[in-house]
Amino acid sequence: MPHLSPALNTEFLMLDESGVAKINTGKSIRLDFRTDAIVKSDVGLPDSAYGPGLVAPQGEKFQLVRGGVANLGIDHAENWIESVKAHPEEKHEYVLSPGFRPGFAVSYDLRYDGSKRTQVIIVSVSAS
Repeated sequence: MPHLSPALNTEFLMLDESGVAKINTGKSIRLDFRTDAIVKSDVGLPDSAYGPGLVAPQGEKFQLVRGGVANLGIDHAENWIESVKAHPEEKHEYVLSPGFRPGFAVSYDLRYDGSKRTQVIIVSVSAS
């Protein structure tokens, strides 16, 4: 199993022809989720394009992690959640072991910094 690591660049991608080519080449995607949603037009897609909305209501980061754990077969998120709740002012970084339920490997890289408004969940996907 290859090591899953987060995208190291800071370039946000569009889902246009050029962006898709970069995704296929680099095998990673980085989208701007700072507004708690990814709107189709923000990634270069017309409103008529098929695709689910990606929305993370403010303050519901634990529900997102728990949802990923339940749907993807990822284990051990509760220790991280309890640590963040016990010390919300601190930094907490944790990479959950991959889940294989959807037929490919999915890993969560959880990064919480109590001094910042925006928190980060990096989702890595690779062939299993």
